[in-house]
Amino acid sequence: MKFLQPTALAILLLGLNCFSCSTNQQHHEMDLAEEIAYANGLDHFEDIKTLTYTFNVKRPDMTVSRTWHWDRQQRLVTMMTAHDTVTYHRDSVTAELKPVDHRFINDQYWLLFPYHLVWDDSLTLTDHGLAASPIKGRQLRKITVQYGQAGYTPGDAYDIYIDGEFVIREWAFRKGGQPEPSLITTWENYRDIKGVRLATMHRNKDKSFKLYFTNLILK
Repeated sequence: MKFLQPTALAILLLGLNCFSCSTNQQHHEMDLAEEIAYANGLDHFEDIKTLTYTFNVKRPDMTVSRTWHWDRQQRLVTMMTAHDTVTYHRDSVTAELKPVDHRFINDQYWLLFPYHLVWDDSLTLTDHGLAASPIKGRQLRKITVQYGQAGYTPGDAYDIYIDGEFVIREWAFRKGGQPEPSLITTWENYRDIKGVRLATMHRNKDKSFKLYFTNLILK
C-alpha cells in the first residue's frame, strides 16, 4: 500500500476543502436566489399565461409611458405607445426588433427582477449580511447580483437590500459593474395579484426620479 507524504496529503485536503467551499457557496447562492424569488410569488407566476402592464418613468427632463402585453404561452410580446404598436415573437427577434426587445427586457426586469435571480444563468450572488440601506438607512440584508458578459447590458451589477421576508426594499444599480451606483431607488407599493408580489413604485432619494407600473393585469 502506498501512503501519501504529509505535504501531498495536506495539498490534497486543501484541494478538497476548497472544492467543498466552492460547492457550498454555489448552493448558498442558489438557495438565496430561490428564497427571494419564491417569497415574491414565483410559484404563482408560473401559472400566469398573460401579463399586461404600463411602464411609466417621470423625471424633470423626461416622461415615458409604454404598455406591454406578454402572452407567455405563445411567446408573443406587444408594445403599445402613443405613436406605435409592435407585436413580435420572442424566438424571432430581428435586428430591426432588437430595440423593442431591449425595452421589453428592461421594463419587465424592473417588474419581475426577483424571478430573474432564478431565470437567468449568467449571474452570481454575494451575501454581505446586514448593512445600512442607501436611502432610508435601514438595517437590511445586502446582496450583490453581478451579471456576466452576456445580454443587452453585460457586466451590470445590482446591490439589493432585502428584509427578513426576502422582499427587496431598495436597490443600487451599477452600470457595467462600476464601483459607484448609477441609480439608487426604493422598491415599494407592493401589490399581491393572484399570489404574485410586485413592487409598483421605485423612487430615488429626492423623488426627482419616479418609475412606476399601472394597469397591471395577470391572467
